[in-house]
Amino acid sequence: MRVITCILAALVATSSAAFADQPLRHVEYAVTTNVDGRASTSRLLLDLVGTTNDRGISLTIAEPGVADPVRVDVDARGVVTIAMASDGPLSPEAKMLVYFFALGAQNMTGLGRGDEWAADGATGDGAQHRTRFRVVRIPGEGRLDISFTRDLDLGGEHAGYRGHLLYDAFKVVPLSVDARGEVQANELGVQRTHEVRLALTLVKDSQP
Repeated sequence: MRVITCILAALVATSSAAFADQPLRHVEYAVTTNVDGRASTSRLLLDLVGTTNDRGISLTIAEPGVADPVRVDVDARGVVTIAMASDGPLSPEAKMLVYFFALGAQNMTGLGRGDEWAADGATGDGAQHRTRFRVVRIPGEGRLDISFTRDLDLGGEHAGYRGHLLYDAFKVVPLSVDARGEVQANELGVQRTHEVRLALTLVKDSQP
């Protein structure tokens, strides 16, 4: 079994951080959110608008109920910085998508069953994360079925997820994410725990 701590490569050939009139890539995800047995559906639209020479990326992401897309910058470790002009923080679904999309800063071609790696540190919104990955299957050429755990701590709030990520290492994009977990938060002075499931599926990609 091979353990990798961080294998880095450029997400796309360009190293320019300048924004183009058209995004470098446009993807859309169908989202199902289930909280304590109550399900809802939505859609997330993500545009890759720039890259940097230190493997960072700039994105815009559009969510339901948000008037304008939010601009986010993500460094090679997955730390997110939200543009000051945005309407507010990203939803848990959007945060998860941005983090997994930013895995393109890691060269995941050549990984095999049993390979694993880990990441720890800040997320950019004040939280600390501990994320673990393990390749459990190779269901097709360039495709990786990856199990993961992701724990997030922010003050008195904690979220712990376990799930699977289906990733296309050739197209450098997550194909689907299925995460189940518990979110513990202080609500009006009462500590509550919610059962959460997040499912994201790629439904549109500008790259053929």
